[in-house]
Amino acid sequence: MKKFTLVILILLNSAKITAQVMGNSQYVSPKSAGNSIYHNGTSMLPAERFQSNISEINDSTVRVSVKGLINALPDTYVATFNIVQTAGTAEMTDQMMRERLNKLKAKLLEAGIIASDISIDMISFVPKYEIETENRLFSKTYNEIPAGFEMQKNLSIRYKKSSRIDELVTIAAQSEIYDLVKVDCFSSDVESFKDSLRNKCILEVKNRVRSYEGLNLNLDTLKKVIGENFHVILPETRYSGYQAFARTSLKPEKKGLVNETVKSVSQYYQPVTYESFDVVMNPVVLEPMIQVTYQLDIIYLFKPMKNYYIITPIGESKKLILK
Repeated sequence: MKKFTLVILILLNSAKITAQVMGNSQYVSPKSAGNSIYHNGTSMLPAERFQSNISEINDSTVRVSVKGLINALPDTYVATFNIVQTAGTAEMTDQMMRERLNKLKAKLLEAGIIASDISIDMISFVPKYEIETENRLFSKTYNEIPAGFEMQKNLSIRYKKSSRIDELVTIAAQSEIYDLVKVDCFSSDVESFKDSLRNKCILEVKNRVRSYEGLNLNLDTLKKVIGENFHVILPETRYSGYQAFARTSLKPEKKGLVNETVKSVSQYYQPVTYESFDVVMNPVVLEPMIQVTYQLDIIYLFKPMKNYYIITPIGESKKLILK
């Protein structure tokens, strides 16, 4: 029997999210001048992640493959800010850092953030050095001398509504904290999203297998080998960079040098696109999503033939006996 492969693709739908969730940690430099679109190191999802985990297929099999994707709405966010404090002494550095953090925490409590949703992580506390020049008769010596201390801490804030990030950035700026490192997204219902996606894909497989009966192909009677694979794609890994570039239309009347300004770099959210899928639920992605993909592969194995026949030159069929 000739081998033929049946491939079925299915996509499940999207929910909704709000606001950018990237942060400064994802900022990347442009790779080239001119109008360009480029991606950070993790934004592009490799195609091989969607490949089946079943690879052994021969002339005695039929393969049915279903791919699905569902967009899940995060229900918890964690914003991380970096704070750097320097001073002449270790005691002064620590005191000034405490004052800034206490001021920020007080404003957060006033805004309705509870104390258990605020966490502080010590990153570093190191001395800083200056170079002192020592003049000698025929040379100079440069010596490092202590000049102060630097302390770095990260402050993480947990919140439920993504629209609060603007308010948190404003509050942090009022405490002279400007570095938003990242915003992480979480969903407490990831398992339920996976179950819904898996059930939808299984239902689609059953419908397709029943439709093959019209081709006199009854796959349900065959032995099956099943493989499946989930993959979770977080929104912070799906940001891409865009740099707009334009030259001035004014030509200098006199010869001279034109100093061009550095063109700004923009970022935008680019979810996994749908060209690899057939069925889409809630296809419009207005805001960043947690995307869950699923692939189900079923390989149906035909029973090997036990009896073999040959046709003689005079047109007779004879059973071939194998020893």
